[in-house]
Amino acid sequence: MGDCATVYDNARKDTSYIALASNAVRTGIVGAYNACGHELEGIGVQGSNGISIYGLHMVSTGLTLEKAKAAGYNAVETGFNDLQKPEFMKHDNYEVAIKIVFDKDSREILGAQMVSRDSAISMGIHMFSLAIQEHVTIEKLALTDLFFLPHFNKPYNYITMAALTAEK
Repeated sequence: MGDCATVYDNARKDTSYIALASNAVRTGIVGAYNACGHELEGIGVQGSNGISIYGLHMVSTGLTLEKAKAAGYNAVETGFNDLQKPEFMKHDNYEVAIKIVFDKDSREILGAQMVSRDSAISMGIHMFSLAIQEHVTIEKLALTDLFFLPHFNKPYNYITMAALTAEK
């Protein structure tokens, strides 16, 4: 029997050791559905995770630049730092830093990391997890229709700007 933390890693397009509770839960769901006669197949993982320390919220999914290069990708990263909301929104408007790792050849997103004092950034990592799973390119991300309202974010937010300024 194999190691239960070895899963199909969509970013690497191969199996990888990713010991996260979320992977165990999804594996259990797949097993339970199949045991009850409802065919369900796992679709792989991206290794999404996060941590909060002293009010600083850090989230990531997929590969870092170093891990992507070690996996054989011609990986580069793009980044951007900005406020979460427009400058005129004074209440709870925190800076966000983002890095997006992508393959320079295929242009596919391989990973993302974000950090802020605003815990709402955690929702953005879900989008990046799906982007990795579905092989979205950095150019497609740049023009994705992202929701905008000044109470939540900017029309040209840190995700859009990081993608638009990505190396060609």
